[in-house]
Order: sequence, then C-alpha cells, then structure tokens
Amino acid sequence: MVECVIFDFGDTLVDYPLRDRDGQISYIVEFIEKMAAVKAVSLKGFESAVSFANRLNFEKPDNSTWPFVERVRSDSFFGSQFSLADAIRLERAICDGVFSSAKELPDARPALLDLRERGIRTGIVSNLPWGTSSAIWCEEFARRGFGSELIDQVVCCVDVGYRKPHPAAVMECVRRLNCNPSQSVYVGDRPSDILAGKLAGVRTILIHRRDDSHTDEADSVIYDLRDLGQVL
Repeated sequence: MVECVIFDFGDTLVDYPLRDRDGQISYIVEFIEKMAAVKAVSLKGFESAVSFANRLNFEKPDNSTWPFVERVRSDSFFGSQFSLADAIRLERAICDGVFSSAKELPDARPALLDLRERGIRTGIVSNLPWGTSSAIWCEEFARRGFGSELIDQVVCCVDVGYRKPHPAAVMECVRRLNCNPSQSVYVGDRPSDILAGKLAGVRTILIHRRDDSHTDEADSVIYDLRDLGQVL
C-alpha cells in the first residue's frame, strides 16, 4: 500500500527555463548583464558575465548547499561590503525572472487531485538553483497552485543542507509525512532524483520529460503523470 507520493518540482510539476547547465548559464548571463547595466551590481573582479555565471552555478562536490545570500556576499563574489539587503533584493530579482517564464505542465494537477481522492499524502522535494531561499520558492509553489490544498509537506535542499542526489531531503519529507519509506514513492524527471530516492529507501518513478531524462535505475517509468495511478 502506498502511503505517500513525493514529487520533484522543476520540470516534473512545472516547466522552468533551467533544464540543464547551459540553460542556467544563459539565464544568469542575461540576468546579471541587465543588473549591471542599471548599476544594481558591479561585475568588477569578474572577467565577464559568463565568468560570473559559471561561478554562481558552481555547487559543492559533496552536494552540500551554499545559500544564495551567503554565496554572493562571499569573497568569491561581491564580498561582505555587499549589504545583506542588497543580497536579498538580488535573490528575489533572480527568482522572479525565473518564475516569470515558467509554465505549469498539464498532467501535474490532475495527478495530484487523483492522489488526494485516493487519500494518499503528497510532498515536494526540490533542489533550488544557486542556493536560493526555500521561502521564496514556497511562495512560487503556492502561486502555481501547489500549496497546502494539494501538497502536505515541502522540503527543499537548503532546508536540510544537501542537494539531490543526496537523500537527506527525501528522507526528511518522508519523516514529516509520517510515512514508512517502504510505502513511499518519489517521482522525478532526472537521474539525480532517482538516485536520491533509491538512497532514501523509497520506490522511484521517472517521469520521462526529455530524452536526457532516461535512467535504468528507476523502478517504473511513465510519460504522463496522469498515468501514475497505474503504476502505484
């Protein structure tokens, strides 16, 4: 019996323009060039906007998180002279730009409504780009219709200190849902989602959104979230 189904967010429930490293770099370059043009930030100390983007997109090899505000106020970026208030404003601006280009995937809401009708608890476990704030992203989840009326628990990488494929966030979400890992399911669109679920001891389902979604490690593969009930 399945007690809970936990979902990745980006590209699983909502489509964002950050699908891969190239997409993330392109977005950051465009964003930071606009911010520099209005003198909201200075790129002094960086060879180019691309150099800034590559540095911002760096994640730690052990998958531990590096919060955005700490990141941009470190010596690797603008330094401590960059005020906390400015760092928070920059974080909000970079997130708002991502949010403005998002598109809800048509199979997401019907799948969650079906789980609600079945009495199955639900959660979201998500990596957040550049260590951005879970509070900001939870606002986005709710704005897209994935608030408490459909989702019982949300755990983001920055909440537990580790990014997927580290299993910490999946394990914490299962704990908060008060479910048994053996009766829990994690649904994601990337190999890192599947690995995180496996390491957390839950069943894994890959939603095949793109050719690069493929992994042989998933317990099941679906092509539409509305087919989820058939494989639970």
